[in-house]
Amino acid sequence: MNTTSVIVPAHNEARVIGRCLDALLKSASRDEFDVVVVANGCTDDTAAVANRYSPEVVVIETAVASKAHALNLGDRKARSYPRLYVDADVELTTEGVRCLTEALDTGTALAAAPEIQVDTSGCTRVVRSYMRIWTALPIIREGLVGRGVYALSQEGRSRFGDFPDLIADDLFVHSRFAPSERICLRGCQSVVRVPRTVRDLIRQKSRVQAGNQQLRQTEPTVASTRFAWASAALGRPQLLPSLPVYLAISLAIRLSVAGRRLARRHRHWLRDERARSGV
Repeated sequence: MNTTSVIVPAHNEARVIGRCLDALLKSASRDEFDVVVVANGCTDDTAAVANRYSPEVVVIETAVASKAHALNLGDRKARSYPRLYVDADVELTTEGVRCLTEALDTGTALAAAPEIQVDTSGCTRVVRSYMRIWTALPIIREGLVGRGVYALSQEGRSRFGDFPDLIADDLFVHSRFAPSERICLRGCQSVVRVPRTVRDLIRQKSRVQAGNQQLRQTEPTVASTRFAWASAALGRPQLLPSLPVYLAISLAIRLSVAGRRLARRHRHWLRDERARSGV
């Protein structure tokens, strides 16, 4: 059995890193996975929690609070391919890792991602309406973004050097591959918890949009997804009632990004802490 490397960048994720690692390792064989957690710029017990999973998990600590820096440190420590990059606040099961590994080992794809399973428990009706459209966007249904997990073969990882200092690492990786070179695996899912309130949703999505804008400033060829809602909702009558909510929140997100100039001034992690409650 080949070993698969799994890199988990973690910034102040003490409340959820155990949940992530439990899912990854629950039914894994010894030495099946090479898991590297990179605790970056943490002021909590992220590293201590992750160290409880030793020797199955190797923990690296760095004072630099940067996801890109953490990904690069993890890459240098990782030993094997395929290589998975997993956000600490999502859940990907042992079987999910195996499915992604098999797809890259036996198929022609160079990059792979699981389907996204959005956990909206505890969310307001408005947030749920927004997410119905968001999960139908073509790039979310078919791409490498938004699910907190992507996997690369050795050839796929050779498409670029170090991860650049960008917020939108998933969109950056997605843009390295033609549609025929990447695959979204049906039946393999990563669980993503959604911010529960509109305020928290706007805060989280503002960071995402700021990161996308930042990437497009450096790489203008990366296509905009601003009007992707049209192809997602039009022709699907069941989604039309959610469309006004999606458009209103999308406008609020754009205004938030413009007003706070997040793409240039805010490199810190804007996120919903309540989604990291560990429950």
